[in-house]
Parts: sequence; C-alpha cells; structure tokens
Amino acid sequence: MTTHHSWSIPTTVVVILNLILAFDCIHNVSASYVVSVEPSSKQCFRFRTPQGSATQWTISGSFEVLHDDVDSEELSVRVSNIDTGDTLYEKPSGTLEGDFELYGLKGNKHYQICFQSNVDGSNHNEAFDVGFNLRFHYPPRTLDDKESGPDGERASKLVEKAAKIHQDWDTLQDHFDFLRNREAIHEEMNDAIVSRLTKWTYVEAFLVVGMATGQVMYWKKFFEKRRYL
Repeated sequence: MTTHHSWSIPTTVVVILNLILAFDCIHNVSASYVVSVEPSSKQCFRFRTPQGSATQWTISGSFEVLHDDVDSEELSVRVSNIDTGDTLYEKPSGTLEGDFELYGLKGNKHYQICFQSNVDGSNHNEAFDVGFNLRFHYPPRTLDDKESGPDGERASKLVEKAAKIHQDWDTLQDHFDFLRNREAIHEEMNDAIVSRLTKWTYVEAFLVVGMATGQVMYWKKFFEKRRYL
C-alpha cells in the first residue's frame, strides 16, 4: 500500500518569504535634475505615475537651491495635479530646501513640479540653479488572508519601517548630490575668478614692460641728443 505524505510550510517561513518579497519591491524609479531659474520666470516639469488605476503610489522628492546668495523668499516650489489643479505640496516660507512625500496617488495620472523665481525681471544677473529629485515608490506587498496573524502583522510593520528607512536614505543621498553640485558651481566660479585675475595680471605686466621700455628708449634718445650737442 502506498502512503502519501502531506506537508505544509510553517507560518514563520511564509512570513519570512513574504518579507523578502516585500523588500524586493522597495526599489524605486528616480530622476535627478538641475534647473536654472531666470528672474520672474517659472520652470515646470511634468511627470506621470505608472499604469494601474487601482494602485496607490507614493512619490517622494527633495530640492535645494545650489547658490548661496539667494534669499529664501526668492523661490517658490509647488507640486500639483494637472488633471484637477489641486496643490499637493508647496514650499514653506523661510527655507531654500525641502523634502516631501505624496501618498495614495493613483496610477496613470499627470502631475507637475514648478520652480518660480520671485526676483525682479529687470535684474538679469539673479538667475539661480535648483537641484531636485523625484522618486516613484512601489506599494508594499500586502499579505493574504491566510498569511495574516501576529507574525504577518510584525512582518508588515518591518516592511513599512524598511521602506521608510530606504526613503530617508535616498533623501540623504539627494542632499549629498546637491552638495556636490554646489561645490562644482563654487569651483567653476573660483576658476572664472582666477582666470580673470590671471588675464588682468598679464595685461598689467605687459603695460608695465611697455612703459618701462618706453622710458628706457626716451632717456636713451635724450642722452644721445645731449652728446651730439
């Protein structure tokens, strides 16, 4: 007589497997940019959430002004829903950098982030650069009814905490990128200053040599005339 053995996967193993799958879903699609905002102008970037009307997406972002001589009131930042016109995020006053998270966004919807300069348009030398980043976060995988329970709840909480830590880490990396961009701007400005100083040093040296040569020639001719006399 043949005996068939049936076996079942322990609940703990199921929870661990789901936790691993959930961690695998915590990667994101990101895009990092640097935009130059002219006085009295507005730069807007449109983006769309991925397909799937039933899926609730999370979008996180960060921004930072890359120039040091910009007043906090000179920049306005706004994230809005293009389809409805609703404002989802607006930069608080008194700051030149910020982070935001938008939850529960439906798929296949259009949004935009706008950077506006409040500087007078007559001052054409007051353009400044803004670095910003956008990320689409996949929704964490939910547990089935048969997988629910104390272990499942603990696994879900761990996944949520891991996702939050991952988002915070991405935000920290964004600000490090902004810092590198700012250093690049400072280096470019320093190179321009050094190049200008070097050019004027050469011009000054040429003028000094020319004036010295002229004086030598003048006195040479002067003494030659006196000798002839």
